[in-house]
Amino acid sequence: MPDRKGSQLGAPSSLLASDYLLGVRPTESDPGNRNIRITPAALSNYVPALYARVTTAQARTLQTEADVFPNRLYYIESQSGVVYITHGLFDAATFSPVALRRNLDGTYTSGTYTLTDSTEVFEEGAPDSGNTFLTDWLVVNAPYGKYQIGQTVPDAGKTPVQSILNAFSGVLYPTYTVAALSIDMSASPTGEVGEVVINTIGDLFTPGDAGSLTNNRLFVDGQQVASGLGNTLSKALSMTRALTPKSIHGLVSYNEGDRKTTSTGEDDDRNAAIRNPNAPQAAEADFHSETLSFRGFYRLFWGAASVAPATSAQVRALPGNQLTSAGNQFTLTTGTTEKTFAIVLPPGLSLVSVTDLDNLNANITTAYVAQPTISVNNAGGIPVPGYTPYVYQAAGPYGSSARHLFQFA
Repeated sequence: MPDRKGSQLGAPSSLLASDYLLGVRPTESDPGNRNIRITPAALSNYVPALYARVTTAQARTLQTEADVFPNRLYYIESQSGVVYITHGLFDAATFSPVALRRNLDGTYTSGTYTLTDSTEVFEEGAPDSGNTFLTDWLVVNAPYGKYQIGQTVPDAGKTPVQSILNAFSGVLYPTYTVAALSIDMSASPTGEVGEVVINTIGDLFTPGDAGSLTNNRLFVDGQQVASGLGNTLSKALSMTRALTPKSIHGLVSYNEGDRKTTSTGEDDDRNAAIRNPNAPQAAEADFHSETLSFRGFYRLFWGAASVAPATSAQVRALPGNQLTSAGNQFTLTTGTTEKTFAIVLPPGLSLVSVTDLDNLNANITTAYVAQPTISVNNAGGIPVPGYTPYVYQAAGPYGSSARHLFQFA
């Protein structure tokens, strides 16, 4: 128990960094005004629920404020020139502090007692004019109740009790629906090199709780192809597929959104932020949609044939074909009519293996012999040089159809 001896209540000449100063109003159990100084060790079991940050000068004034709060106290702690004040309950019989917790229903629990009236916990009284904050202040090191780092606490003219009640009043802040920007296109993302398609691209801006749209634009490979002021925008384009992908995206700009109100009916005073659901919605320029890709791949060809393919028309007439993007292994079916089988690969690819799945999984890779390269027209009719035919010339047709699984790289 702390020492109860002390001088009459009065402002000390200084605050000690290692001490707490308690000002206690006279009570029946302690009729004398006491100015009690105890060390932090004596308060080791007390975790303050509420605190306020003020200047040293204000703290020195506040040390007398307990006079107007019966059986209440302020803890005044000086740390590196910053003073923290905790307002809680004080047990006048034992001079020990009592932990205070605010319940969800607005009542306060102190020890085993539930206080149903907040005035039992915080008695406003009529403190003198020196017991108020001189200015608003900025939250710097850690959140203060509902105020986050970087926000200004509007405490000018408020007493510490009023400040604490405001900061820890359980005010519920609204959440916001952030803006969204989607984009799509009518064409498939992939196809054969040289294919020409009419591709309609379009975006959709959904503002949520953001402000009104001020500009909407569509881009292909960084070049603007359309603009408008509506939440939707579309453009039909003739596009030719190439090995190099074309990028497609939308950009929008929009104004700051309206602020919602808190559970107390006040405007949300948090700083606006871009697409943050826990803040008013700030204006944004050049909100970027996802990027779509439009590109082409070479096509490979395979199958049974009456003659070894040597021209573009003969190659494209083979029964099997696929884009190189679809994988690196496919199956050629021999049938029982032809004795010539061909696999024709586009530039940059070569045959790795061929397995006869229906004849003991025999490795017949060497049976497919590479031929001189030829040009094969792409989907747009443009010759693409460098195609390599691999041809297997059997002695005769298969008696029963077989499957040749081939891989390339």
